[in-house]
Amino acid sequence: MNSASNKVLEANCAAFSYRFPDLAGILGLDRPDGAASLLAAVPADFSLTPSVSGRPTLSVRGACLHSRYAPARDAERELERLGEAASGCVFAGVGLGYLPELYAARFPDSPVVLVEPDLFIFVLFLASRPLDALFAHRDLVILAGAAPREVTAFLEKTSLDDLAVHAPPAMCAHLSTGGK
Repeated sequence: MNSASNKVLEANCAAFSYRFPDLAGILGLDRPDGAASLLAAVPADFSLTPSVSGRPTLSVRGACLHSRYAPARDAERELERLGEAASGCVFAGVGLGYLPELYAARFPDSPVVLVEPDLFIFVLFLASRPLDALFAHRDLVILAGAAPREVTAFLEKTSLDDLAVHAPPAMCAHLSTGGK
């Protein structure tokens, strides 16, 4: 990671900590040294690189979780495929958050639930690009590092279990291997 990524990480962690102080504390992201430590622990086969369009993209163990060419454009296309799911959406596997960010902007009054069980992917999400607009969404829920049964219990307890669920194929492949 370069110093620009570290500045982005610091800014996003500050915004994340302000919005989600309890979760930030649990994950150690409420302190710059905690975020930097987690970023330093990211395995070498998790790669945050610029795409052809210049936007960051992510690969894990050689599998791209986003387009190598235009990840934001691909997220726009995927949002169109989602249609008018305005009642809210659970994003199972966040990656770098392109699709949830677009969804949140299109549906500002709908719940947006981000589920990212892999903390290494989550910290790369935070290091990838400014996320102020996404963190400003008034009905944003983030479940980072949570096991599937914890996610299910949370969604049931908060009456969010009837929302549409979006799980990108690349994320499903990564998660089906247990994140390995």
